[in-house]
Amino acid sequence: RQTTRIAAIDGNTVRLADPLLHDVSENIPAQVASWSGLEEVAGFVWLTLDDSVASTPVDEYLAGLKQDLSGLSLANYDVYFDKTRPLKANWKLPLYAFLESYHIATLHRDSIADFFIKDVAISEQFGPHIRSFVPRQNVQALNDADWDQAELPEYVTPTHIVFPNVCMIAHPTSYTVIIMQPGETPDTSTWRHLLLVPEMPSTPAETAHFEKTLKVLDGMTYENEDMWASEQIQAGVNAGAITEMTLACHEHLIKVFSDQLTERLT
Repeated sequence: RQTTRIAAIDGNTVRLADPLLHDVSENIPAQVASWSGLEEVAGFVWLTLDDSVASTPVDEYLAGLKQDLSGLSLANYDVYFDKTRPLKANWKLPLYAFLESYHIATLHRDSIADFFIKDVAISEQFGPHIRSFVPRQNVQALNDADWDQAELPEYVTPTHIVFPNVCMIAHPTSYTVIIMQPGETPDTSTWRHLLLVPEMPSTPAETAHFEKTLKVLDGMTYENEDMWASEQIQAGVNAGAITEMTLACHEHLIKVFSDQLTERLT
C-alpha cells in the first residue's frame, strides 16, 4: 500500500502521518520508528513531537475521533490521489467553509449542491475537534433502511475538523483528507488533498468512477470554488476592504474554532 505523510496537526503536540499502514515497523524508517510518542490509531500513524505531552495517549487527544475513524474502516483503504496546491490565502479561510453548510447551495451550485438538503447540518465539538453531519437528499430513506447493512455516507456526509488544520470527509465510495499548511507569509498556504478508496480500481469502470469523483470534488468543488472563494476573501483583506468579519447564526462554529486557536496562542 502507498504510504504518504499527510499532515501536521499541531507543531507542539501531535502530527498526523503516513495513513493506511498495517505494520508500523515495516513502513516507517528506522530512525522514525524509534521515536517516542509514535502510535497507530484507526489506520493512521500519529507522532507526538513534544516530549512534555508524549505520555498523553493519542486516543485522549482525539477525544472520540478514533471510534468514528474505526467505524469507517479506513485502515484498509488505499491512497488513490494525492495533490498539493499553493493557495493565495491564509490557511484558516478554506477551513471556515467546512464549519458551516449554508454556502453549499450557492458556492457549490454547479458541483455538489444538488446532493444535499439546503442549509441543514448537525455539528458538535469533541475536545478541540469538530464533527458535522450534512444530510443528503435521500436521508429520509434511512427510515426504511436496514441499519446493519446501511452505509452512513450514502445518506449523510460526516465531516471532521481535526484541530487545527485537517478536514476529513466521508463520501459514499471514498474518503477525503484535506490538510492546510501555513505558507511563508500570512496570506499564503498550501492545500493538500488525498482521496482514499476501499481498494485500488481493477477495472476501467472502477477507474472511471473515481476519476469522475475527482473531477467533481478536486477539480470543481475544491479548486474552482472553495479555493477560489478563499483567495477572493484574502484579496479583500489585503486590499483593506475587509477589516473585520461578522459571523451570522449559521457560522457559530467558526467562532468555536477561532476560540480554540486563541486559547493555544495566548
